[in-house]
Amino acid sequence: MVYIPPEKVEEIQAKSNIVEYIGQYVPLKKTGSDYSGLCPFHHEKTPSFHVSEEKQVFHCFGCGKKGNLFQFIQQYQHVGFLEAVQEAAHFIHEPLETTTTVTHHSSQFSQRTKFYDWHQKAAEIYHYVLMHTKEGRVAREYLQQRGIDTKTMEHFQLGYAPKLQGNDFLFPLLKNEESKESDYEDSGLFQMDRSGNYHDRFFDRLMIPLLDLQQHVVGFSGRSIHPELEPKYLNTNETLIFKKSELLFHYQEAKSSLRPESPLLLMEGYMDVMQAWQQGIPQAIASMGTSLSATQIQAIQKCGDTLILCFDGDRAGWNATYKALDQLWGKIKELRVAIFPENLDPDEFLREKGKEAFEHFLQTQTLSAFSFLLQYFKKDLNLQQTKSKLQYIEEILQFLAPRTDRLEAELYLQRLSAELQIDETLLQQKFLSYQRKEIISKPTKKRYNNRETISFPKQNKNHVTLSIQEKGKWQNKQKEIAMKCLLQRAFYFPKVRDYLSEKEFYFADSKYAQLYTFMEMFFQHYESHNIELFLSYLPTEEMKTLFSDVLAQPLNSDWQYEEIDDYLACLTENDLQALIREKQFAMNEAKEKGDTAQMKQLSLEIIHLLRQQ
Repeated sequence: MVYIPPEKVEEIQAKSNIVEYIGQYVPLKKTGSDYSGLCPFHHEKTPSFHVSEEKQVFHCFGCGKKGNLFQFIQQYQHVGFLEAVQEAAHFIHEPLETTTTVTHHSSQFSQRTKFYDWHQKAAEIYHYVLMHTKEGRVAREYLQQRGIDTKTMEHFQLGYAPKLQGNDFLFPLLKNEESKESDYEDSGLFQMDRSGNYHDRFFDRLMIPLLDLQQHVVGFSGRSIHPELEPKYLNTNETLIFKKSELLFHYQEAKSSLRPESPLLLMEGYMDVMQAWQQGIPQAIASMGTSLSATQIQAIQKCGDTLILCFDGDRAGWNATYKALDQLWGKIKELRVAIFPENLDPDEFLREKGKEAFEHFLQTQTLSAFSFLLQYFKKDLNLQQTKSKLQYIEEILQFLAPRTDRLEAELYLQRLSAELQIDETLLQQKFLSYQRKEIISKPTKKRYNNRETISFPKQNKNHVTLSIQEKGKWQNKQKEIAMKCLLQRAFYFPKVRDYLSEKEFYFADSKYAQLYTFMEMFFQHYESHNIELFLSYLPTEEMKTLFSDVLAQPLNSDWQYEEIDDYLACLTENDLQALIREKQFAMNEAKEKGDTAQMKQLSLEIIHLLRQQ
């Protein structure tokens, strides 16, 4: 990887203007000495995103994200620190000397570049075989039977991996003397047999290229075109450039095509998305598996307020819809579900009924998220039977309890009460009992030995809620603990650094962010976590003192990923969210005491806070 000396980084930062760069992506308006606009990291109607030209920093008071220019690029473009510096240099037309390459990480950078090159060449070769050779005819005919035309094959650069003796088609074409043997298997394109020979991973399969956010081909999904060839889909394994949990099929093009009248569509399969595009519906994407990652959800949140889940109409599709809804609940402003009739999937519906019928169905027949839940939980139940009815109520309330506040739940309980002809008060009491269990279990358990735990403040019996001042002090203390623990673990454990590099987060204090930046740069040069060496690498005494404080945290070599997730969760929760949660807790206590005046006051406060989100 390219090495950029610290002094060059400082020079690029000094020459850059954060307002000019962010202004490319966010319409900014001058407000006093700063600039403001709608936050690019979460959806809002009132601008809470501020950029200071004087301080060269940004800060969103809604979601809490903040930092300097490099941190904005890292979070917005989903890239590492060095890529962010390179992007800033490119923006201001500042040349970076190619001679300044780092010895330790140049091999990884070279490998990454090589893998990009191999995948692009593989995509071109597979595509040529599909479109122009006798061997590709079987795959062409399969696509034609599935209603995919030539224009769509070209657009998605579909290909075919032929079956040759020994499965040696692509390997001889990409093999070269400069590559290490381990590169072939690490690329995800090849696999080694028991004799130590490399062969193609994909053969006799329709090849669907998978692209990253920069539109690089980073992997493939190989679709079997013969019933006897298993598995049905063979995907690239995780590699240096392919992380399945970070990608959504057809994401970039779908995002750029979005219009207010055409919301984002999340589908199950690649064929669904390709058929939608072919029919003139370009705003469809597909997940790369049955579960959505936090990174994928964040990407979806950047695509507007409305998302329609368009999964298959069979039982598996219903289950997949429920799983996605569970993960997306509360994270999308308007979440709707399309359940296609006759067990059709979107691809089949489009081919049988056409674009006009599909769009009409989405406009008139989709269900709200809660309406789908009701249908999902009552499926296969006979609500005329008391036991089934109780099971139905229990499953709905258990779903709602950890995911909704008291006010939101009341609307749902009113509907459930009307449907089942049950007293709403009884439903509310049962709901509150489930919610109390959730609140009691919220504080983090001490799951790790010798670690600094993060826990909620104890309730003061004389005061239902903490004052804003007390809340702020408590939150700042918890965040500082989390920042120190993260930095300490990142310094000692390479796997923690790798894990953090895949996450979107920010340090609430700029001095900790600077220390993390220098840590990233340090480990691009050195493998060892040598404390003396790192201290000599730090530029100021203040930063060295801070690092000494970081090392003073309790350290457990048997760290766990959930511990790191706890620290990250502490950093990403903003003061507003914490205050809302505290008010909701107080609301439940007031309800139990029958204090209607306090309940009314807290309801108004919660509504006011929710409107600020």
